[in-house]
Amino acid sequence: MRTASKRLMRLVNFRPYSTNTNPIAYTNTNSNTNVNTSNNINNATNASDPNSAAACSKTDSANNGKGLVLGVWSGKDVHNGVKMTDVGKEINSQTRGLLLDILKTASIPKQGDIRVLHGLHPDFNSIAVVGLGSQCTGYNVVEDIDERKEAARIASAVGCCELQTLGMRDIEVEDFSGLAESAAEGSILGTYVFQEFKHLDHRLSVPILQPYDLCSNWEQWRIGLVKASAQNYARHLMEMPGNLLTPTTFAQNIVDVLCKSGVNVEVKVKYWAEKHGMGGFLGVARGSCEPPVFLELSYHGGENRGENPVILVGSGITFNSGGVCLKRNKREMGRMRGDIGGAACVAAVTRAVAELKLPINLRTHHPSGREHARV
Repeated sequence: MRTASKRLMRLVNFRPYSTNTNPIAYTNTNSNTNVNTSNNINNATNASDPNSAAACSKTDSANNGKGLVLGVWSGKDVHNGVKMTDVGKEINSQTRGLLLDILKTASIPKQGDIRVLHGLHPDFNSIAVVGLGSQCTGYNVVEDIDERKEAARIASAVGCCELQTLGMRDIEVEDFSGLAESAAEGSILGTYVFQEFKHLDHRLSVPILQPYDLCSNWEQWRIGLVKASAQNYARHLMEMPGNLLTPTTFAQNIVDVLCKSGVNVEVKVKYWAEKHGMGGFLGVARGSCEPPVFLELSYHGGENRGENPVILVGSGITFNSGGVCLKRNKREMGRMRGDIGGAACVAAVTRAVAELKLPINLRTHHPSGREHARV
């Protein structure tokens, strides 16, 4: 135990270096609001063909800023209060048991807690071990959530975020014993950063993410990637300033992104709204110089094209100053760019459904306008 304690002190004092100065991301880091999904997937996985020998082989990655995210269960329901995942056991074996000895010395992380070890493994500069909590968890009927998958999402997000802060160029994430989809979703959501208007020198490096076992977990990882990429698309739209993401540019962005995914996009303008007597919709937009836009998205993935579709409606006010009652709180006013959240989320759902090719028919409506106070 003393040997492990001395080794722990030496490892904690070690700090890896990073040669990455340019942001490498599956999300958009340029000034254009359009996000291309195919490029996102290639950048996030760094493997164009997961079945190829080159993609499945491990490369020599010593001293190139590479990290690994592992999970560990803890609590009274596991032997000795700690249990490692299958990948964790493999890494622990490769370090001749030193990984687990150091964790026990430094205290086992609880759910969401993290321990970062440096220089322990020849293939990884840093290993982030995140607590998964109790192993005896499952679907929570009251909260309507799978707590086991949620623990994997939290662990992967916390681990990747910490390694991103340390400047890791490449991060591999384990599947937490069969939860590769949740691992992909959490890691990509956790490393998302909106830095559209930051100078290149001030941007945080976004690492290349891939599963630890790329060949066996690729399909589940791809599903999680698509789901997380769609969520980040909604976050990106809501973070855009209202003076740049106007109803017109929002509609153009939807056309550019969703048409590539096989979604039919109909853009309807002010005359159409007047013709159909949409007085409330027109009244909200009357205080702005920007004309309102009404979007209707259609996706046909069911066997019968005439089958009743799932209907989603999302409000898309690109900026809400309060109308006649101008908001006086500056902090509240600054958050009003997020008033487009309803339409952004519906657009993201449509994108995910189309890219996953779900066997359903889907139709969504996005009334988009800008509400300003009249002066």
